[in-house]
Amino acid sequence: PTLRSRVPTPVGTRQLRPMSYTVYYHGACKKFLGRAHGPLTILSEAGADFEIKGKEDAPAGTTGFAVPMVTFPEGYTIGQQGAICAALGKELGLFPKSAKAEAVALNIVENMMDLLSDSSKADEARLAKWLGTFDAALESGFMAGASLTYADCAAYHILKKAVERYAEDQEKKLSLNFPKLQKWMDMMAATKGVKAVAEMGVPLMPA
Repeated sequence: PTLRSRVPTPVGTRQLRPMSYTVYYHGACKKFLGRAHGPLTILSEAGADFEIKGKEDAPAGTTGFAVPMVTFPEGYTIGQQGAICAALGKELGLFPKSAKAEAVALNIVENMMDLLSDSSKADEARLAKWLGTFDAALESGFMAGASLTYADCAAYHILKKAVERYAEDQEKKLSLNFPKLQKWMDMMAATKGVKAVAEMGVPLMPA
């Protein structure tokens, strides 16, 4: 189904065009989220108006090579999950507030994309090393600075998958070894974006 929500128009601002985004991904995300998880979480967290279409609907002749791809309200389309997440964050008020936080956000998203490929085959020691990089970012309770950003939204679903593999008794083990990460996981699970994606009722990856 098409997901839609609305970004409020700031007081005193005339909205010249509908603030609508289109996400393109395999099967329109009806069977799995895949690499569209980050953009969907960001859009949902921001309350943006968007719809999801299939790979076959993605426009040709753009800078995007493969899905996920997103068409922005201004009419341009880009690909690459990390670029999409950063661009959405900047446009939707979920961008880091300092140069340091911006650099960390980029690092976190790159780590997330590598972890997506690595988490299913990594052993416990390698998973612990990966989880440690995210735990290290949580100096102020968020991944990039003192407030929620696109980096938090982009990282959550992949970290959830990795944590589930890290240990069966994950909450106890995570609390012991990565207490900041455990607190962050609990906080993120209650956010609007994560809840909205959960309500889609589809897994991260196909079975």
